[in-house]
Amino acid sequence: MSSTSQTSSTSQTSSTSPDSIPDQRPKAGPQYYGEGSDNPPEIFWIDYPERAPQSMTDSNNSGGSIDDNTQSINDCYSDERYAGDVESVLDQEESDIIANYNHGIAYYEGKDIPQNYIIAFEWFLRAASQGHTDAQDKLGYMYSNGKGVPRDYSKALEWYKLAANRGYAKSMCSLGFLYEGGLGVTRDDSKAVELYGRAAKQGYATAQCNIGYMYENGKGLGKDYTRAMDWYLKAANQGHARAQCNIGFMYERGNGVDKDYGEAVKWYQKSADQGYPNAECNLGFMYENGKGLRTDCVRAVEWYEKAAKQGYSRAQFNLGSMYKNGQGVSKDLTKAMEWWSKAAKQGHTKAQRQDNVTETTISHIKTVNITPGYGSKSEHLKLLCISAHPGIVLDLVNETKGKEIT
Repeated sequence: MSSTSQTSSTSQTSSTSPDSIPDQRPKAGPQYYGEGSDNPPEIFWIDYPERAPQSMTDSNNSGGSIDDNTQSINDCYSDERYAGDVESVLDQEESDIIANYNHGIAYYEGKDIPQNYIIAFEWFLRAASQGHTDAQDKLGYMYSNGKGVPRDYSKALEWYKLAANRGYAKSMCSLGFLYEGGLGVTRDDSKAVELYGRAAKQGYATAQCNIGYMYENGKGLGKDYTRAMDWYLKAANQGHARAQCNIGFMYERGNGVDKDYGEAVKWYQKSADQGYPNAECNLGFMYENGKGLRTDCVRAVEWYEKAAKQGYSRAQFNLGSMYKNGQGVSKDLTKAMEWWSKAAKQGHTKAQRQDNVTETTISHIKTVNITPGYGSKSEHLKLLCISAHPGIVLDLVNETKGKEIT
């Protein structure tokens, strides 16, 4: 792996040097109406609960109340006759905690019973309040994603902290993401890097990928493509789809390695085979443009469609462009507009531009009064479109020749 040209170091305000963050790759430039490969960030939400029960958080209470479980243990110690029962009490408590967590999982996943996030949350809360780290992490996730409870990043933060302080790598990573995104807490890339680094050193693949992203983009530490690639590889070798996609992007762009489209395709394929939409879209782009393999617009459409059906806006836009140009599919401007509209609704700016031009123009021509002697509505629409967007809407006009616009 060559770190020649593009291993750069950008001075950062942070002195921390771990590795982490979700993927958000720079967007490649457009190809005709399509867009190039990219590997944007994946959102791994984190959620924290309301304040944990007082007995969990306020360990210095000298005269306050204690929970029933603690009291039962104290009762055992209060008389030597019951000393031998302590172990059985503790075993029973541990069994109860696990049972509470398992009930939560059953309702969360809907195994053998109807899925119900609200009930799942209640069971997780019981287990989490008894110190179950997986349950604490689950509560953080549910708060951050609004599953069973209103979305609340501050509460998510609290629960993630409880689990992270006990060394739980997954919660450390989620906590890092909250700091990176400024969700429920003041944004702090350095703190995010620290948390990602701690989780990554435990071998947690998502944190390793996130650290790679932080190095690649110089967030919270100096930009370093070589170290980014090192961390991506650690995660990718564990089968992490996003890391595999990011490695493909590094090879496609030549960031920290020699540009190699063949290697890019190999890593995109590994990721796409796991159903990762960013990689599916990138693979479609490689097929469309003959990068690292023979040009095959039919295969390009297939991969764009896989990603588009998962709601990935870049793929939706590119698929619309394939229909507009008749590449790999029969030319169909109606379908092109449908896919552009889907992408536009997600905030894709180029799709919004195409969608607005076509929809606004067609809406206008439906209501406009044509002066006698100035031709049909199709001809009038053609005149309106010449200045609005030559090329795209004019094709729509040509397609409607001889047909009535209703």
